[in-house]
Amino acid sequence: MADELLIAKNLFVRFVEACVVLLVAIAFLALTGQSVTPRVIDSAVAVEYRTTAPLDLQSAWGEAETLGLVDLPHLQTDAWLRWSPARDLPRDRPLAVQMGGPFSADVYFNGVLIGSKGVPGPTPDHEQAGEIDGLFAIPSGLIGEEGNWVMLHYSSHHAGYQPAIVFQTLSILPYRDDARRPLRYYAPIILVAGALAGLILLAAHLSRARKFPVGQWLIIALTGLLIAGGAEISRALINYPYDWHQPRQAIQLTGFFVFGAGLLRHGLLRWSASVKVLHLVFWGAILLAAIGVSASSGYDARSSNTIGILVGAAGLWSVWTGVRTDRLALLLALPLVAIAVYSQISPGDLLDRGAYLLASILFGHALLRHDFVLVPLPVEAAKPKTLAVTETGRTRFLPIDAILFLKAAGNYTEIHSVNDAVTLDGRGLSQVLNHLPETFQRVHRSWAVNLDAVEALHSHEGSRYEVSLTVGRQIPVGRKHVRTLRARL
Repeated sequence: MADELLIAKNLFVRFVEACVVLLVAIAFLALTGQSVTPRVIDSAVAVEYRTTAPLDLQSAWGEAETLGLVDLPHLQTDAWLRWSPARDLPRDRPLAVQMGGPFSADVYFNGVLIGSKGVPGPTPDHEQAGEIDGLFAIPSGLIGEEGNWVMLHYSSHHAGYQPAIVFQTLSILPYRDDARRPLRYYAPIILVAGALAGLILLAAHLSRARKFPVGQWLIIALTGLLIAGGAEISRALINYPYDWHQPRQAIQLTGFFVFGAGLLRHGLLRWSASVKVLHLVFWGAILLAAIGVSASSGYDARSSNTIGILVGAAGLWSVWTGVRTDRLALLLALPLVAIAVYSQISPGDLLDRGAYLLASILFGHALLRHDFVLVPLPVEAAKPKTLAVTETGRTRFLPIDAILFLKAAGNYTEIHSVNDAVTLDGRGLSQVLNHLPETFQRVHRSWAVNLDAVEALHSHEGSRYEVSLTVGRQIPVGRKHVRTLRARL
């Protein structure tokens, strides 16, 4: 009863530790998300939209319809939109129009062209794909006291896929000299990249040392996350043409898929069940993830669905196993369920930064504080209790604990047991030793002893050695065996 209470107490302490680590990670994400996001003066929520060019850039748009940015149709031709800031713009500092997404555009402020993001056009041949992110300074003389507006002539023929939203950002903010996303926004990915690589090496070391091949799935999962992080951070390093956006996001989606599938496979094999159940859960989750990917138009939605389904399935498997058989599985369930839930609550932040930070902290805590949950300790094989001795016409079974030493006798072996019993085995000394546990050590070309029966190791003149057994028998030791024997003793 006392042992059970101690086990339950240790499990509870580890669970509380994991909860605290999770809360710290989420708090860090919330605080850094606020501090690294550029301060926006005003963002477009609804815009006036039309597919034909206005007759006069300064005139009112009588034929325009008002749409939200998420409701803008995917273009088969070029289009126009106009947006009036909801608040008065400050005139005491330099301002800029910021935009990002898979489109090309000419940007106008109060009817004056202030910059271009590629070259928009009615057909793919006429359009030149612009950079994924754009930032255009607003001349201070153009800013009025009220009634300011931004107009875009834009097209999107080279995305290569159906974006869920064409305009990822469209806002006015204080001017800065770099259109790319701030590198500090990706600080969690940069900081944890080395941590993830270290966790991969640690998982590989533990899996090899403990002879746990299932650990390779954990290694594959963390490697997939590292690949996804590299694809994500590339947006802060290179302001690439927007037609590169699809392959970049496809690489990221692949990394997240490998991450989720690897974790699920690791959990299924770590806490195994019947083959039918394992196949049903694994391939069922893969099928649901594939449906989630095909049912979504944008890559962010595809990636968040993939993580939510695959990592969520791994978390539910850990919960189910923890309730039924192994309470330790609940410790792994916490980070998995947390990542899956976060993918649906804040998918953008999870894909940009959160997945990497949460995974590195939570799995790092698991590998450093209770690694036996992810990579279990090896189970020692049961030692044989008897030795089958081959004699003429029959086989005898000798208790191994009763054997003191062995002596080679030509092609045979003499097995000496307690009470001076001697049994002749029809095999050579090396063959007999192969059937005995590691407590039996060869000490001479013709002798082997049970280390549990050794009392002392003696050295004599002329570099001669021998061991004395607890029963008073002296056994010679060859010089080349002395070092190994001394180390074993």
